[in-house]
Amino acid sequence: MAFADDLSALTVSVDSWELAGVIMAAVVAISVAGEVTHDFELFWSIGWWRLKGGKASGLILIAALVAEVVIQINVNSINGRIIALLEMESARLNERAEEAAKAAATANERAARLEKEAAELQAVVAGRQLSQQEAGAICEELRSFAGNNVDI
Repeated sequence: MAFADDLSALTVSVDSWELAGVIMAAVVAISVAGEVTHDFELFWSIGWWRLKGGKASGLILIAALVAEVVIQINVNSINGRIIALLEMESARLNERAEEAAKAAATANERAARLEKEAAELQAVVAGRQLSQQEAGAICEELRSFAGNNVDI
C-alpha cells in the first residue's frame, strides 16, 4: 500500500500548492487593479492611497508574482515525483503481467501434455470392454470367494 499512500500524499500536496497558486493569481489581479486605480487617480480622496497606493500595489504585485513562480516550481516538482511514482508502479505491474503470462503459458503447455496423455490412455483402453459372456464367466469364477473375509 506504499504506492497508494505515496500517491495520495503527493496528490494532496500538489492540490494545496495549486490552491496557493490560485490565491496568488487573485492577489496579482487585485494588485494590478490597485495599480490601475492609482494610475487613473481613482480613490484619491483617501490620503494614503494618493501618496503610497501605487507603491503598495506594485510591491504586492512583485511579491505575488515571486510567490507564483515559487509555487509553480513546487507544483512542477511534485508532479514530476507523481509521474516517477506512476512509472515505477507501471513497470512493477508490467513485470507481474509478464510473470502471469509465463505462468499461463506453462499451465497451457501442461494441460496440452495431459490431454495428449489422456488421449493416448483412451486409445490403449478403448478395446478393453467385456462382453456379457465374459463378465458372466468372471462372476461365476468369483462366486467361490463369496462370504470369505479378507483383512487388508
